[in-house]
Amino acid sequence: MPPPLAADSLGLHATLVTLGDSVPGDPDYQVRLPQVQLPNAAAASRINAVLVQHLAEVADTVLPALSGQAVRLARPMLRNHSGGNASGSLLYEVRYNAHGLLSLAFTVNQPGASIEDVHHLTFDLGMGRQLRPADLVAQPRALARSLAKRCAARKAETLQAIAEALPDDPDMQAQLAGIVGEMDAVPLADFDFYLTRHGLVFFNLLTKNFPHPYYNLAPEPEYRYSFAELRPWRQQHGAWRAPARQRI
Repeated sequence: MPPPLAADSLGLHATLVTLGDSVPGDPDYQVRLPQVQLPNAAAASRINAVLVQHLAEVADTVLPALSGQAVRLARPMLRNHSGGNASGSLLYEVRYNAHGLLSLAFTVNQPGASIEDVHHLTFDLGMGRQLRPADLVAQPRALARSLAKRCAARKAETLQAIAEALPDDPDMQAQLAGIVGEMDAVPLADFDFYLTRHGLVFFNLLTKNFPHPYYNLAPEPEYRYSFAELRPWRQQHGAWRAPARQRI
């Protein structure tokens, strides 16, 4: 049984402050780092530390030698950053912010890359901890089995589409099939995910690994579970227990 979410955080939402860095005259470089404000300062501090660490982890791609607020926060965590001036960006969007839960989507634009890298972080605002999929359900094994079936079906559809699109190129078929095979290697605990007002979305962006110009053959990255589909597995306590009439 996963640990419960904070039981007193149903009405809680975060106030977000954006710390930004940019290069004058270079619209392709931006850093937008969210920092949360909460009644519980300790919980906010724990979340903000994770967000700063996240910026530090992608610093070699998006962080030139600047002195803005976001950079000053992340710089003490940097290990191998060269301090160069390579352009890139890190932007974020709020996917969900209510009922004691916060989901953020981050988009990383890498220098020279043809496609954006998208990933997500989700937090329990009451306790200030980062959440995994198993933290939101009382029966994670059942949800994992369901997700595995969906992944297998999408994998089969994708492999068929690749074979039909490239009948005369078996080498490229094999290369793309190898990338699609990564769908079998993602356990529930490691799956990227986010929340919306409608439910839970699992995310596996393989498109970024496909060579240009074959991005259109990659599998769709999202697997959506509505509240109705999640009902048999959801926790019956804490912030995830939103009333039926209120849709996440």
